[in-house]
Amino acid sequence: MDRHFSPEALTRLLTGPANEMEMVRALRHLQSCRACRTAAADCLAPSGGWPALRAPEARAALMALIGNETQATVETMEARGWWIDLRDLSPAEQLKKIRSVAALRSLPVFEAVMAEARTAGRTDPYLGENMASVALLVADHLPEPPFTKALKNDLLGEAFTDIANFRRIAAAWEGSTEALATARRHLVKGTGDPGLEGKLLSIHASYCTDTGDFEKALTLAGRAVEIFRELDDSKNVAHNVVKEAGILLAAYKPREAIQKAKTAIHQSPYQELRLQTLARFIVIESLVILGRPHEAIRWFLDAKPVFEQLGDLGTRLRATYFEARVLDGLGRARESEKLFRDAIKAYFEHELYKEAFITLLSLFESFCRRGALAKAAALCEEAITATDQAGAACNEQICLVWKELLATVRVRQLSEGELIAARQYLVRNWSVARAGAFVLPEFETAPASAPQQPAPPPPPEGMPEGVSYQGALADYERTLLESALQETGGNLRAASRLVGLSRNGLKNKMRRFGL
Repeated sequence: MDRHFSPEALTRLLTGPANEMEMVRALRHLQSCRACRTAAADCLAPSGGWPALRAPEARAALMALIGNETQATVETMEARGWWIDLRDLSPAEQLKKIRSVAALRSLPVFEAVMAEARTAGRTDPYLGENMASVALLVADHLPEPPFTKALKNDLLGEAFTDIANFRRIAAAWEGSTEALATARRHLVKGTGDPGLEGKLLSIHASYCTDTGDFEKALTLAGRAVEIFRELDDSKNVAHNVVKEAGILLAAYKPREAIQKAKTAIHQSPYQELRLQTLARFIVIESLVILGRPHEAIRWFLDAKPVFEQLGDLGTRLRATYFEARVLDGLGRARESEKLFRDAIKAYFEHELYKEAFITLLSLFESFCRRGALAKAAALCEEAITATDQAGAACNEQICLVWKELLATVRVRQLSEGELIAARQYLVRNWSVARAGAFVLPEFETAPASAPQQPAPPPPPEGMPEGVSYQGALADYERTLLESALQETGGNLRAASRLVGLSRNGLKNKMRRFGL
C-alpha cells in the first residue's frame, strides 16, 4: 500500500467498530509510515489520547508491535513464494489453485501480485495486465468474513485502476476507458478511501493527456493534487504536480510548464529520483522550445547524475532525445540527427509509438528549419510507413498528417507557426482523433522534380473474374496470419515476430480479419 490514510479513515479504524482485515491492512501500512502513525496519534488526542501504560503493559504493547511487524514481513515473503507458484500457470489453472488453496486467498498475496504487476507493467504493459488479472482472482475469492464487501471493492478498484494504466501504456484506448469505468464502480461501493480516488484521478489524467484532452487532464490532475495534499502525501503531491507540468508542456505552454516543474522539484522528496528526473526533463525541453539551449545545457549537466542513477530504458531514451534537442538548438545538425535516429529506432523497437512519432517530428522540424527539405520529405515517407507498424496505437489521421507534411515540404519550407500547429495536432490526435483533418494551405503546382506516383500493378495472371487486386492481397494476408498463429500455437509475441509486425499491428490485423 503506497498511499496514506485520511484522518476520517484513521478515526473510524481507531475509535469505531473494528473490522479485522481492515485493521490488518492499516497495521501493515502504519508500521512503515511515520506520517500515518503521527496522524493516528492526532486522531486519538481529542478522545484523551493513549492510555497510560504500566511497565508490563508497555512491554506487552512493544512486543505486540514487534511481533506484528515480523509477522507482516514473513507473510510478505510467503506471499511472493505463492505468487511464484501461480505465475507460470494458465488462467484456468490459476483459478483452480486459488479456489483450492486457502493460503492464496489472502491480503499479502494480493499485494505481492500487484507489486509485481506494477513493476512489470512499466516496460511490458501486457505482462502487467496479466499479473493484475491474477490479483483480481485473489480479491474476488477473499472470504467474507473476515473481508467485507467494501474492502474487497477497494481492492478490485485498485487493481482495475492499474489495469487501466497498463492499457493506456499499450495504447489500448477502449480497454483503458472500460477499466477506468470499472474501477470507478468498485470504488463507489468501497470504503471511501481518498487515496484510491486520488490514484484513479491521476491515471485518468494521464489517459486524457495521451488522448489529447489536455484541459480535462489538468482538471483531474489538480483534483488529485488536492486530495494528496489533504492526506499530507508529499510523494503523490509531487507526482501529480510533475504530471501537471507535463500536460502544460504537451499543450505547448513551455513557460507555465517550467514554473510547475520547478515547483515539483522543490516539493519532491529527495529520494524520489524518478520524479526529480521527469521534472528536469520537462524544464530542459521547455527551455529548448523557448530557444534557450545554453540554459538547457546547465539543467542537463545538473540532472545527469540523477539520470544515470536510474539507468532504466525509458530514462536512457529520453536522455538521448534531450541531448539531440539541445545539440539541435546549438546548431550541431549532424550530431543531433544521429542521436534523434538512435532514439527513434529504439522507441519503435520497444513499441513506444507516441515517443517515436514525437521524436520523428522533432527531427522533421530540425530539417525544415535548416532548409534540408529533401531529408524532411524522406523522413515523412518513413513516418507514413511506420504508422502501419503502430497498428491500433495510431489512428489514420496521423498518417494523413504526414502525407500533408510530405506534400508541403516537396514544394516549400514550412513556417515556424505551421511546425507548431503540426506538433500540437499530432500530440492531441496521435491516438484518438478529436478534431478535423490537419490541412496546410494548398498549392497550385507541384515542383518539376517531384516524383510521379507509380501506377498500381496489374492484377496477377489467373486471378478469377471480379476479384480485385486488393481483395486477393487481403486473402493472402489473412492466410499468412492464420498460418503464423497456427505455427506458434497462438502466441502473439512469437507470431508478430514471424510476420514482421508489432504486437499492436498484429492485433489490429487480427481484428480486421476476424481472427
